[in-house]
Amino acid sequence: MVAATPLRSGQLLQRRGSLANSFSAPADHEVQPITSTTGTAADELPAVEGAEDYWAGCRAAAAKDPVTAANAWMAAAAQGHRSAQRRLGFAHLAGSGVEQSNEEASFYFGQAAAQV
Repeated sequence: MVAATPLRSGQLLQRRGSLANSFSAPADHEVQPITSTTGTAADELPAVEGAEDYWAGCRAAAAKDPVTAANAWMAAAAQGHRSAQRRLGFAHLAGSGVEQSNEEASFYFGQAAAQV
């Protein structure tokens, strides 16, 4: 087995950059829009139920407002948004913005897991 040599700071980034530069597209390459597996343009995909509330909760959490975050995630979770259900489970575990409750956390984790 060959021993790995440790990288110095910035060495990995330098290697990644040189690798990325070696795969550049030709100048006349036309960029195509991202499409789904069905061939529909990504901006034409249907909206995900509860996504607006979920992202409002994420913004509130980033702004250190756990009560608003939990309320927004509750609205999204009620619409079946899996990530909101998972985040609400973590909020209940920590008691962040909601009452600490292992039972509620388990409920929301179970709701999210059932959708996988």
